[in-house]
This record gives sequence, structure tokens and C-alpha cells, in this order.
Amino acid sequence: MRAYFNGLADKIQASSSDVESRVHFVAAIRHLLQVVDYSLLEWIACRSPSPDTQPSHETLDGLRSPTDGVLVDSLDSLLISADQNGWSGLYRVGMAEIPDQSSALHLCADVAPTLFSLLRKIVALRNDGGEGHGLPGGCDREAELEAYKYVLSTLGFLLPRLDGSELLVGPVGGEVRLRMLACVHGRPVLVRRIRIINSSKVRIQAQYYGQNGQIESYSYEAANIFACFVGKHQPLLVKFDNGWRPLCYIPERITDTFTGRSEECISINDWFSDVESRACLVYGDGGVGKTTLVVEFLHKILEEEMRVEWRPRVISFYTAKRSQFGVDGLAPIGMGQPHLMDLLSHLYVLLFEEYPDRDFYRKSVGAAAMLMQERMRNELGLEKNEHLIIIDNAETLIENETERDQLGQEIKDVARRLGRIIVTSRRREVLGADPVEVKPLSTVEAVKFLRARGQDKLKISAIKKASDIELIDVVQGLERRPLVLDAFLNALNDPNYNTLSKAKERVAGMLRKDLGSFLFSDAWVRLSKDMRRLLVLMTRVADVHDSQSLKICANVCDISINDAERAIEESSGIASVVNIEGGVQISFSNNFLDFCSDKAIVTQEEINRAKQLYTQFLRRARAFTGDRVKEAFRIPVAKAAHRALAEGDISAAKSLYEQAVVTDSTNGFLFDRFAYFLFHEYRDMSAALHNAKIATGLQPNEGELWFTRGMIEARLGEVRSAEASLSRAEKFGVPKFRCSLQLAWAYLKAKPRQLGLATSVIRYLETASFQLPSYSKDRVEVQRLKDRLSALSG
Repeated sequence: MRAYFNGLADKIQASSSDVESRVHFVAAIRHLLQVVDYSLLEWIACRSPSPDTQPSHETLDGLRSPTDGVLVDSLDSLLISADQNGWSGLYRVGMAEIPDQSSALHLCADVAPTLFSLLRKIVALRNDGGEGHGLPGGCDREAELEAYKYVLSTLGFLLPRLDGSELLVGPVGGEVRLRMLACVHGRPVLVRRIRIINSSKVRIQAQYYGQNGQIESYSYEAANIFACFVGKHQPLLVKFDNGWRPLCYIPERITDTFTGRSEECISINDWFSDVESRACLVYGDGGVGKTTLVVEFLHKILEEEMRVEWRPRVISFYTAKRSQFGVDGLAPIGMGQPHLMDLLSHLYVLLFEEYPDRDFYRKSVGAAAMLMQERMRNELGLEKNEHLIIIDNAETLIENETERDQLGQEIKDVARRLGRIIVTSRRREVLGADPVEVKPLSTVEAVKFLRARGQDKLKISAIKKASDIELIDVVQGLERRPLVLDAFLNALNDPNYNTLSKAKERVAGMLRKDLGSFLFSDAWVRLSKDMRRLLVLMTRVADVHDSQSLKICANVCDISINDAERAIEESSGIASVVNIEGGVQISFSNNFLDFCSDKAIVTQEEINRAKQLYTQFLRRARAFTGDRVKEAFRIPVAKAAHRALAEGDISAAKSLYEQAVVTDSTNGFLFDRFAYFLFHEYRDMSAALHNAKIATGLQPNEGELWFTRGMIEARLGEVRSAEASLSRAEKFGVPKFRCSLQLAWAYLKAKPRQLGLATSVIRYLETASFQLPSYSKDRVEVQRLKDRLSALSG
């Protein structure tokens, strides 16, 4: 259906006049909004909404005989209703801002540049123009075309899709079949009027474009969606029967074989007692059991197994999780893109036992939280320090990394106004919260978990028969994530996979599919296409990488090394990054290697190229035979730079030197050798002097480093700097003769030339080198100085 509406943009563009363009523009917007509105109406009807989350009577009545203004108001109402009924985050579509570079902004000159503002401006244009009740004219064809394209791009995901002869609409995992809206020859009808026949049927009068482009009338009977709205249960707080009887809305314990995590529970309990702290962040990789830990902790304090200093009057639990992995694989448990406003509306229902009015959804998170704080205090006598809020799976509340800082600020607003919060996330969110990291189980805890659940609970004979050594091998291969260990036990419980090796192979297959998606999809979808290619390439080249192999793979994928390092460090569960001697070592998790094993997004040519370049690097590093300044070449990349220079590969040597000084950034000898390389091989005096200054700053008592600096300053004609550097070089043991050679060049290169001083130094050099053979290097250098002096004097 998207193709049909793309075709309407072509009609607007191909119009022969402004008037014709305006008519096509208004008609296309009307048709698009109709299809979206009726699709949303049917989706909401299938959710069996409660009366207070249904579209208003005005919306339902208006949609029976829709006008342009009704369609816009109905969209506003329907987005909120769909959001309230499970399509999380949907209302934010209406607040989407028009891009700064779009000419559609011309239509929103005096209002906020959002989708709703634009649509209402379009209705006003229609009413004021010849298409409505005013005079024709005032067209801006470019702006109107861009406006239509923007509306289509923003609402396009709400259009139904054709599946054979059926129309489906809804988020992944929550699609419904449309029973009222119709297509003829693949073209959606434009509804003119809907007449209700009875409680099950309506008659629809409509139009559509025929095969030859002519307008055809169409009348048909369809299901009466307007009669489908019935009651729906809403979540409630329940009084917990313990010593302080708080009102609670929390899940039941997730597992009956909770193992380990004593240190994490103590850390959360410490935060619990520190009532001045507003937030606690429980973070860690996917599948390590963050939610399980928090829910277990809540039950321990509520059942008074753990003593706590702070006793909240209300405990509210909200999850942004949209899928979970169980016995039957990956399954959806929510729909749409959740947002923090979804949390606030959830808390609103729990606290006040009613859904918020429609104006609530139009507020910012901060404003909505402020309103709720006042109502909590005035109507419930509930202060923010008496309310505990759990926000589960916070990483799902954003669609991209640019929203991360905003989410952190919004969660702070919630904590400041509505209650103390515990947040679980796969990332270390920007919150200023007390952090509690949840890592995979220790080897001992993992084996204990397999015994407790597999042997004692599930009565799996293979676990009972297995030795501790065999189980240690299993848990190390599965990386000790409770979710993966549980999947292993479920596989082992299947007669087809009833040996340890078969069950492990089964889990490897699951990691390549559903289980891998659950563990890594959150990080994966936020990575750019090029970053995904880099990670897959690295998994093909090696399981463990150093700085050089990372750089080689990044170059092959045309990604900056800084972007690559940052993405890998922030990608939850994908790899561990350790700094060793100034460099990094990246070790991919076995689970992630399985996840990537069948992703064909890099070519064999790219894999071979990366392997070849790294092999060449290793050969050069291993072939290093030494240098007179051996302290400079203490890391492999520096040795490779030295070898590349020896082989005459100047470009590779420069690149390797650049990496070496970043990795071994406190090694003055290395900076000195790089400075000499830039001076001698590249004749880049400015860069050479920069590195020489770093070298002497790091090793101020090394004469050879001052000598290199003085030599470069001499060639630049910087006489005073060269005199000072060469004086220090002589002081720290460099022979006077060598220093004088460079000093003579400084006088000859100076501007203006200092020929008298040069003559004096060269006479000294002649005398000092008199006994040397004429072909010696020093005699040759003195002769060059004499020739240069003679040329300048003549």
C-alpha cells in the first residue's frame, strides 16, 4: 500500500498547474489520513479497550462521515488510545519534528514544526483556498510536495500491508487483520460515508481509482468495528501482607532456583538504606539476570527475609521489555516503541485507578511528573520518599544513542518528583545513580545453578551423572549467563538433545537465531551498518584482537579507530576490552561469536585482506633485529614500524609509527625516533620538531633526544633554540664535534645568515677532523658545510 501513496506524490509533482497540484495535495493527505485512522481504529478495537481508553464519541461519530479536520483530530485521539492499549510510544509520532532543511517548514511559519501542527495547517490551507470555502491561490508547490512526503514518511509504518488478499496492520507481534477497510485491485478505497446496519455490519460508500485511472464508485458491507469496544482490566496496586503492609504492583518471583548474587543483593540493600540517594542502576549484559535479581530482592524485603531500614508505602514495577526468551524460544510480551511517558501513564493508572486525560500525553515528561507529584501529595498523602519505582529494561526506552542523554535527564525528573527508583539496563545509563553491576555467575555459582535446577528440580539424569569437571567445561563454554544456562537445561531435557555435547550444540544453534537476538539485538540495532560489518569482520579474523588488528579491520571497513573502540566498549555483552601496556586487547564472547557466525555482511576478499595485513604486521614485528636506541622499540607496533622502514615501505612505517606513539605515549625514545623519521624520510620539519619536543619533555636528561631536537631546529634556522638544545645535548654526553656540526648548519640556515659565527665553528670542525680519512662521514659533512659557506660568502 505504501507504493500507492508514493504514486500520489508523483501526481502532485506532475501536475500541470498550481491549482491542480493543490487539489492532488489535499486529496492525497485526506486519503492517507483516512487509511491510517481506520487502520488504528480496527487495531484498537481488537485490543478490547476499557471505556476510559477508547477513542472519544466525537471521534467515533466523526469517522462515519469524515472531513479533513475530523481526520486530523481523530488521528490525535487514536494515537493516544493505541498507545494506552499497548502500542507503546505511538503518540510520539504526532510530536515528530519536521527536519530543518525541509521546505515543508514554510507551512508552519508561526507554529511548532510538528506533524500535528503541519496537518492542522494543511486543513486551514484547504478551508481558506478554492478547495474549501475561500478563493483559489497562494500555492507553494515545493512546500506542499515536501509536506506530503514528510507526512507519508512519518505515518507510513501505520499503513496496512497486503498479505495475499488480506490487509494487516500493527507492530511486529501484534498485527491484526482489517475487516472494515477495503482494497480494490490493490488500491485502498476512499471512504465517503459509513452507515451502521446493525451491531455486526456497516455499509460503506466509497471511491477508488479504476484500472485506467478513472474514479469509480464502490459500495460494500463490512464488519461493524464501532460496536467492538468492550471493557478491559487495568493494573492495580495490592496490599502486601507483611509488617508494614505496602501497596505493591510487582511480578512474582521469576525463578524458584535463585543462585548466588549475595554481593549484589547487599549492594542494593545498602542503597535502599541510603534514603538521600534517589536512584540505583542495576546494569549488565543481556541474559545475566538483572530483572531476576531485582524481583528476587523485592520479594526478600517484602517477605522480610532481609532487613531494610527504608519501608516504602508504595512499590510500583514497570517494564519496557518487549520480548523474552523462554522454553519455546523468543516471544513478544509487548508492542511498539516504549517511552518514559508510557511509564508515567502506567504509574498514573496504578496510583489513581484511572487513565490520564488526553492533555496528559501532550506534556513533557517533566511537566507530567510535576502534575502527578501534586496529585500524589494532595489526594493520596503520598510523598516521593514513600514511593519505590522499578524501571526494568531502560535501554529499550530509546531508539538511538542520540536519545540517551535525554532519557537520563527524564529519569532524573521522575526520581526527583515521584519516588526513589531502581533501574535495570544493559548499559550504564547517564543517571548519576548508584551503580550495581551484574556480571555472569562465577564458575562455582554456575555449576551450583546447574545442580540445583537441572538435577534437583528438573531431575535431568545427564546432570546427575556429570562430574564437576564436565559441568565446569559446560559453564565456561556457555559463559555463565543464567539465561543461556537455563536454555542449556531446557535443551538437555529434550530426549533429542539428552547429552551434554548435544545440548551445547543445540544452544549454539539458538545463539545464532532467537537466543542470540535476545542477548545482542539491543546493542546490534543501535550500531551503524559499517560498525556491524566491522564486528563481523573481526569475528572472522580472530577471537581476540590487539590494537593493530582492530586498526586493520577498522581501515578495511572505513571506520575511524576512535569510533570503533567506543562502540565496542559500549556494546553490551559483545566483547571485553582490557588495556595492556597502553594498548587494548579485545576478546569477543563465545555467545557473540555464535550470534555472528551466519551473518554474511562482509566479503571473503575483505576477510583475506585483513588477515594478510595483520600477518604482515606480525612478520615485521617478529623480524625486528634491534636498533641503537633499543628502548624506543619495546612494543610490537614500534618494532613493525622499524622493520617497515628497513624494507623501504615508508608509508606503512609512518602509519605504524603514528600508532606506536599513541599506544606507548610515555616513551620519549620512541617519539625521538619518530621525529628523526619525519625529519629524514618525510622532510616534515614541523611535525618532526613537534615530536622531538614531546621526546625531550618525557626524557629531559637524555642527550641524544636533545641532539635530535637541536638538529631539526638547526635545519629550520631557529638559532637560539638550536643553541640551547645542542648545549643540553653536549651537557648530557653527546660529543662536542657532533653538536658543532649541527650548530654550523643553524648559522648557515638562519635568516639573516650568521656567516661569521658559521666560519668560526667550521674552522673548529676542520681542525678537529684533520686526522680523519677524507672519505669519513664527518669529513664529508665538514666539506659540505665549507662548500655551503663558500657559496653564501661569494
